[in-house]
Amino acid sequence: MLRPNTLHALLAIVFLAVAPALADAQSAGYPDPSFGTNGIAPLASFGVGQLGAIGLQHFGGEERIVALGPNNAWKLARYKFTQRGVQLDTSFGVQGYVTAPVNGANARLGMVVQADNKLVVVGVVTKSRKEGGVLTVARYTENGVLDTSFGDGGIVTLPAYSNARLPRLQSDGKILLAVAIYPSDTVVIRLNQDGTPDPTFGETGVVTLANVGSVYALVAQPVQNEAGQTVEEKIVVTTARDVPTDADPNRKVGAVVRLKADGTLDATFPWLAVGAHGTYPADVTVDGAGRIVVGGSASYQVEGVWHYDVMVARYRADGVLDATFGPWGGGVSTQHSPGGVIENVAIGSDGKILVVGYPTPTYPNSRGLLVWRFDESGQPDASFGDDGLMFTLTTDSSGEFDPFGSMWAFGPGPIIAFPDAGNTFLVGGVAYVAQSKRVVTAVAALGRFVY
Repeated sequence: MLRPNTLHALLAIVFLAVAPALADAQSAGYPDPSFGTNGIAPLASFGVGQLGAIGLQHFGGEERIVALGPNNAWKLARYKFTQRGVQLDTSFGVQGYVTAPVNGANARLGMVVQADNKLVVVGVVTKSRKEGGVLTVARYTENGVLDTSFGDGGIVTLPAYSNARLPRLQSDGKILLAVAIYPSDTVVIRLNQDGTPDPTFGETGVVTLANVGSVYALVAQPVQNEAGQTVEEKIVVTTARDVPTDADPNRKVGAVVRLKADGTLDATFPWLAVGAHGTYPADVTVDGAGRIVVGGSASYQVEGVWHYDVMVARYRADGVLDATFGPWGGGVSTQHSPGGVIENVAIGSDGKILVVGYPTPTYPNSRGLLVWRFDESGQPDASFGDDGLMFTLTTDSSGEFDPFGSMWAFGPGPIIAFPDAGNTFLVGGVAYVAQSKRVVTAVAALGRFVY
């Protein structure tokens, strides 16, 4: 384990390559030099590993950030923002931490912050090899105590399922979960605010979508009338199902599925596909106009080499691809160079779209962070980074880690947050710190960038 002073020194050296022109660091898309060391704040509370999720709590005019992870550990920590980074908030949980409510390993963690600052955490708890995994939902008060008004002492267990995608919230506070069922089904679950299954949704709170593929993400979509009043809240789910071809037996095609408020299928949605490519609709969100924005990747092979294009698609509120979006119209925008594997999509208060992922690996030891920003028409935003792109990639010609290269990659989860009234954005993940050409320490960290 590196000592803090040594770690900060290495961070200062390694991160210099993230933005070649730190003189422009106050420009959109560059690291915020007032945060941590050149935009990076390591989270010593977690040590080695990658974060599962981050979320902001709001206390009047003060914001605090809660981090979940790393890896498979059910552990939360809350931090206060300081002038130079973050500081552990010891008023949260026990001396700043909350750990698993039950014994056992945890996998595929997710977290969401409610409007009242309560925290909903989802993970798979494995009590023993014989019992297998149990999907567990826990809710904590704003200060990290199990909320006894939720489930059984703050915990809801769903033993029929062994994995889940990120929890999402409806405007009424109900909790949405999505579960992939091998080989090609998806299950959507809705819980009331007290943790009980919602009997008005599907079959006692559960809807099974057969043969739509494995779920990637979901979001609630408010549907408004002409007066601007919300009349229904539909649920949008992105999936990818196997559609093999002779040229690509592993090809997947992304789908966007919408459910009505009662859980019945809304048949107005088309399958989302980009040419003959496989598509991975990794994340979905809804903008201020009610339009649905999907971020993901399109994969294909050229002479045996895999390529991953960055892909953003936008649907109108009625579920039709938005012909005003993208360089060619038709609702889809793709970027071939540099390609990347997208994990998250978020929309700023100005309506611009951020997609975050990692660059297509050139070598096995490649590490990096990729952030594209698109304007409302689906074009790369030239005012952000380098013609719309903030991009880092670390490797050398032999595939060895370059200790003077960039160092960012990140873990799964809703890892984009907008503090400072949206003037900056946070990415939670991993700072890869090189101790030598072949020895790398992965340190849980936060990066803050100028929006």
